[in-house]
Amino acid sequence: LLTEEELELVTLELYERGSYSPSYGDEKETMPGIEILDELEDAKKRKEMMDEADNAAVASSSLGLSLAEKEMELIARKGMTDDEATFSVEAPLEAQTFLWSEKYRPRKPRYFNRVHTGFEWNKYNQTHYDMDNPPPK
Repeated sequence: LLTEEELELVTLELYERGSYSPSYGDEKETMPGIEILDELEDAKKRKEMMDEADNAAVASSSLGLSLAEKEMELIARKGMTDDEATFSVEAPLEAQTFLWSEKYRPRKPRYFNRVHTGFEWNKYNQTHYDMDNPPPK
């Protein structure tokens, strides 16, 4: 079994032999302005960002209205008189999860690619007429 350093050396050797591009270079040889990220640190940051996004989604759905929605409601209430009321009955939407196979299930087409010309293109009309010489209506 190889240690981590030996595995890295073997990997670099195979990379050099394979003539892959870009060619492997040392971290000190990078162009100025290119940031080199540590893999573990980057994974930790990404996990934190995903957790924050999940928490924000849960918080916004539990509180009801986001900040933008509250501002929009205030703007809408400005033009209202005392005898007007807001619609406050909103049905909560349950989270929908779709299987990947649902996307590819055969279904009826939503529309037909058929231009309605006002003519009935039955077999006789298809044989004896065309768009330049249409059948009588």
